[in-house]
Amino acid sequence: MIRSFKSLIVLLISFASLVGIAQNETKQWYFGAQAGWDFNGPPTILTNSMMNPWEGCASIADPVTGLLLFYTDGITVWNKTHAVMSNGTGLFGNSSTTQTGVIVKKPGSTTIYYVFTEDAQAAPNGLCYSTIDLSLSAGNGSVTVKNTPLFTPSDEKITAVRHCNGVDVWVVTHDWNSNNFRTFLVTAAGVGAPVLSPVGTVHNGSNANTIGQMKASPNGRKLGLAIHDAPFNAFELYDFNNTTGVVSNLTALGTTFPWAYGCEFSPDGTKFYGGHY
Repeated sequence: MIRSFKSLIVLLISFASLVGIAQNETKQWYFGAQAGWDFNGPPTILTNSMMNPWEGCASIADPVTGLLLFYTDGITVWNKTHAVMSNGTGLFGNSSTTQTGVIVKKPGSTTIYYVFTEDAQAAPNGLCYSTIDLSLSAGNGSVTVKNTPLFTPSDEKITAVRHCNGVDVWVVTHDWNSNNFRTFLVTAAGVGAPVLSPVGTVHNGSNANTIGQMKASPNGRKLGLAIHDAPFNAFELYDFNNTTGVVSNLTALGTTFPWAYGCEFSPDGTKFYGGHY
């Protein structure tokens, strides 16, 4: 399903937040129909992408140089030369998943990355992750372990939040036909067992209600999400404990947003934006 925005709703939230610190990993964006932006200096359009997803995708750059490492539509991984990475096809994401994947660097490693993928609309592949080693294939990387299963059925929502220790990373998802948030801690030892937080809305009904983004505030203390279809048509906020991975305290923002889809926090964390179409 191709989804395009028709309107943007700005939701003003009054809570304190810390300003996020920009990282070089986000200096090169690859997305959409062979589109891209380079933020190493004045923003520059990139035209060398090989990716053409309908929806979700992810890219990551070198933490020191800000130069591209790889990008993915959740099915295929392209390396920094824009060639398909070795063993980089057949991932269990979907090019029509709202957030088909998130890339997390393994703490303590300079070469190992995880690509977490979500299938579309609660389809059987659910939530998985694949492992990439950038030291292989002459520095262009190779997918070494593919489609490690974590949970199914799952929503199309996924985000990553820095642990309070500043090193480890929480990967946060939401179950389908449940009110469970499912949170995995990624450490130097790998991907840990999930922390379950049964709180807020049960995501059920039409499979279209799997659709919609989930984002974390810059200080990692709030989560916001969109629930796409009737009877929800909603944006919601939650507290997030980036020490324990527990989600709590729903703040409902109304049910007047048909086909709620995208969301994001402002850089200072004091505003939450929602887009519907």
